[in-house]
Amino acid sequence: MHDIKPSKIINIECINPLGKHNMVVHEWGDSSNPLVIICLHGLTRSAQDFFYLANQLKKKFRILAPDFVGRGESDWLENENLYQVSQYINDLNSMFIQLKLKKINLIGTSLGGLIGLLISSSVFNKEFKNYPFFLVFGSNVKSNNEIVYNSLVLNDFGAQVSIQSLFGLADQIDFDQNIEFKDFKEAVVLVKRLCKEFGPHSNSQWEVLTKSFLRPGEKNGTYKVHYDPKIVVQFRRAFSVFGGKNSANFFKLPDLSLWEFYDNLRCRTLLLRGKNSSVLNREVALEMTTRGPSPKLAEFVDIGHAPSLMHDDQISIIKSFLCSQ
Repeated sequence: MHDIKPSKIINIECINPLGKHNMVVHEWGDSSNPLVIICLHGLTRSAQDFFYLANQLKKKFRILAPDFVGRGESDWLENENLYQVSQYINDLNSMFIQLKLKKINLIGTSLGGLIGLLISSSVFNKEFKNYPFFLVFGSNVKSNNEIVYNSLVLNDFGAQVSIQSLFGLADQIDFDQNIEFKDFKEAVVLVKRLCKEFGPHSNSQWEVLTKSFLRPGEKNGTYKVHYDPKIVVQFRRAFSVFGGKNSANFFKLPDLSLWEFYDNLRCRTLLLRGKNSSVLNREVALEMTTRGPSPKLAEFVDIGHAPSLMHDDQISIIKSFLCSQ
């Protein structure tokens, strides 16, 4: 199997309403390099997803990729209700402070894209209770005015998202999340099914995607899913405020609107989209190119939600964008 270990592991002490927890940050490149990229993963993925991208960028940049709490090598939370965007943002602020970061570039996939969009917006300090989507994501967020957001790469996440597509993400991870695998090849089969929207990948790439999805099981030589199963429980429960899939009004639910945040982005932005994406509607993506930071849109054929950022064409677009500043 490919060794996807980073150059360095950093432990960040974070605070939650019930106490403290540890967030693990994976680092590639020179720790003294002031050119910093923060990579933010999706709902049930981990920092190791950025292995290919980080190894292409580490000569010029310092790459930091946290495992959001409950994922990868980070601690799991006692209370599942704390698995919220507000907690992830507060944890990132702890990382910024403890690592003394001042100026950063952000790359966010799916959930990571949402977080990147929110924290880099100039209106992030506003009162969030006025935004219905924070009923889902939590309003207890602390801002960090010390950080300069230099650039943002939004990977298959937009300024407007349908509730139906978010329920669809939950359906994609509908399996026994306490399952243990005796054979790595069994896990590869599951990951290929779960991540089929990622599009075609080589055997070695599927190996990396699978390894980043696993952690050691209870018995020697076994594997289990890397994230806390309660994350999926909380994700489904959070959207129950909209009535659930069996609600008579499910298909009439309004989209989550993030346009005010998007229109107030002040950093250079690049927008990536899988041409078959179930989350980032093409009309929304095209409108995004004419509003706010007016980013370039790069679309990838035969890919849904979301581009894995492992292929040369995906990496080269990001590399060109980040190195052109």
